[in-house]
Amino acid sequence: MYCRWASSSPLLVSASERHVQGHDKMATLVSNSQLVLPPMQRLVSRACALFSARAYVHQYERYGMAADELFLQLAALERVCHAYAELGPAT
Repeated sequence: MYCRWASSSPLLVSASERHVQGHDKMATLVSNSQLVLPPMQRLVSRACALFSARAYVHQYERYGMAADELFLQLAALERVCHAYAELGPAT
């Protein structure tokens, strides 16, 4: 079911020191399985709770990301979770 370079784990986390398009930090999620949905939902739920409490928002603003932009990105992640959930039950 998985390509030969993928592990049998539904979620594999790795890191790199390489800069991408001038950014020193970024995250990418690639999955061909709905098994990634529960951890992603927990991540988004926690991030939204932290944002609602304005936790760490000042740090994002210090580095040029307005609270409105952060809110829009969290909303986009919620839409991704909703789209995955609409596909049906995880297998």
